Amino acid sequence: MSEPEIESADERVRALYEDAESKAADAFEDLVSKPSFGVLLARSAENVAAVTKISSDLADLVLRNLRVAGRADVTRLARQINRIEDKLERVLQEIEELRDELKRGPAAGAPAEAEVDGAAGLSHEPPNGSGAANGASSKPASKSGSKSDSKAGSKHISEVP
Repeated sequence: MSEPEIESADERVRALYEDAESKAADAFEDLVSKPSFGVLLARSAENVAAVTKISSDLADLVLRNLRVAGRADVTRLARQINRIEDKLERVLQEIEELRDELKRGPAAGAPAEAEVDGAAGLSHEPPNGSGAANGASSKPASKSGSKSDSKAGSKHISEVP
């Protein structure tokens, strides 16, 4: 074969390729221009979304049956941990307030007050017996604006046994 024959073969292949490409482009343009293509595309997207949801639910079900924590379990546990941390922080703040009251109480020379049991409503005298003689107790002053002050029924302990 000579060089002109190779070039003509290359040109023929190129012409066939361009012809096939243009015919395919015309066929796809006709397909896309029809309303049924839009409907088909919408249904395909719905099916993909449905299959994705089903596979996600299936994965959660498999994890649950294997007794392995799933995404929902981890999220629920994270919320519980956050609530517990908040409660612990409130308890620590209350302990600090009580320590401050204990430091202020004896130094100021104020008589110790009776401790009130919130559940039974019983009045208890402090261990050293320096409480009020009639068993009445008053709430000691504390920092204003604390979360525990706003709660009904919260009692302050004047002395820790």
